[in-house]
Amino acid sequence: MQPPDGSENTDLVHQAHVTTTKVNCYQCHSEITHATDAGIEFGTACVSCHGESFHQEASLLYSGRAGAGVSDEPSPMFSAGVSCSACHAHGGAPPATSIALRLAIGKTCDACHGEDQTEVMDLCQEEIKEELTRTSTLISKVTARLKERELPSETAAAAAALLRVAQANYDLCVNDGSYGVHNQDYVAELLDKARADLKRAERLAR
Repeated sequence: MQPPDGSENTDLVHQAHVTTTKVNCYQCHSEITHATDAGIEFGTACVSCHGESFHQEASLLYSGRAGAGVSDEPSPMFSAGVSCSACHAHGGAPPATSIALRLAIGKTCDACHGEDQTEVMDLCQEEIKEELTRTSTLISKVTARLKERELPSETAAAAAALLRVAQANYDLCVNDGSYGVHNQDYVAELLDKARADLKRAERLAR
């Protein structure tokens, strides 16, 4: 596991862990020292509390990986080497699971892309929310259909496999939480793939 972006801000990290949540020093540091580099081991110390999924979905979508049945497609900003903190260092309140990052807002984008990016980001998110709703509705429909029908075992297994893949792609997009901002084209492709698989499963369940 890589250190969470922004974790070099030791004052903020200590405020979040020590002052706010009363975490003992030894829970993160194998040896207690007062130094600039106190020897924290990312990947062991962080995972013990935050789990392997610490910002995992956001990282995967931003880098355009982990979708099922689609080609890798990194975000243009990821390909340009834009770090998470470049967009998340300003703006709104921190997410509940975040140490140092902040919710990005449209005005953050203005610094590089010019004015009126709030409207662009809002439109992107509205489009993806609509796609998520369509996909969620179809997941519910296919799930109910498979429960209602008594299908031959091979057909039922094939339909269930398609449903699982569609659900995984949908969950990846939902759990990312950015509604497409991290990688709009990739999210749209994942949801298109999910609906295509769901329609195939629906046909099998007729």
